[in-house]
Amino acid sequence: MTLFYHFDEKIPLTGRLAMGVEYDGTRYCGFQRLNHAASVQASLEDALSKVANEPIQVSASGRTDSGVHATRQIVHFDPPVGRSEKAWIFGANTHLPRDVAVRWVKPVGDDFHSRLCALGRRYRYVLLNQISRPVLERANVTWCRDPLDADAMHRAAQALVGEHDFSSFRAAGCQSKTPLAAYALCGREALWPAGDDRHSRQCVLTPHDS
Repeated sequence: MTLFYHFDEKIPLTGRLAMGVEYDGTRYCGFQRLNHAASVQASLEDALSKVANEPIQVSASGRTDSGVHATRQIVHFDPPVGRSEKAWIFGANTHLPRDVAVRWVKPVGDDFHSRLCALGRRYRYVLLNQISRPVLERANVTWCRDPLDADAMHRAAQALVGEHDFSSFRAAGCQSKTPLAAYALCGREALWPAGDDRHSRQCVLTPHDS
């Protein structure tokens, strides 16, 4: 999908819809709706309900912890009314707070499920290794003031690559069909050029459902 394409504003979308959502999770308890704190799900459902003029509930590809950001969180929902692609995207974004946005929406089959049909998930952890606390990057990095051995960390992280049994980490009511998970990549790279006084590394983990 290209960054710029024409949103259809005439044809009402019917049936199940998949939607891509981006958010800054700094002020949220995570994606899942909770009674005691603000959540991304609550904000999204409230915005979509205003577009449809009827209540809407969404199902997401996964939950996130408090403060976690997302660039391509996939959700699906069954709209009670037909709205055009442009109406869903622009309408939802009009009612969403500035730290949550809908990127795209597409019709999918009735058997599509954002979580159960997910082929994989990608996580990025950014460590900022410098003496003074960050300002501009403070919500997007983990600050480490003591020197880190990035090469040693990278070598150790390779133990995560491959298929592993996570039975000991499963909750009693876990719905996953298998405790096995395969990590396809564990890499690192500098975020700033050599000579910059900021020393940072990002680690990318790409688990694939077995």
